[in-house]
Amino acid sequence: MITTWSASLDIVNWLWNYPIGFISSFAVGYVISCFLPPSSKTRYTVAGQIKALKRENHVEDEGGYSILPGTFDRYSWFLLGFFVLQNAVLLFLQFL
Repeated sequence: MITTWSASLDIVNWLWNYPIGFISSFAVGYVISCFLPPSSKTRYTVAGQIKALKRENHVEDEGGYSILPGTFDRYSWFLLGFFVLQNAVLLFLQFL
């Protein structure tokens, strides 16, 4: 919906539709999952996933990978850096 709105206003280049869609979808989903009460039968919320992993006595890091939601390991930072670099390239292409 936010992507369609920004495209209809023609305020950004079409190359920005994908990052805008990703950021808006991720933000809305994450915020909603933080406010939903965790259920003992579901792992579809951040709080429910953390509760289930701790209940099953999983360690927080396993082989360098973070298994608890909301934590950043070196791979997460790499992907975040790649995403920022990709958006910088898109910004550069927009003004060519």
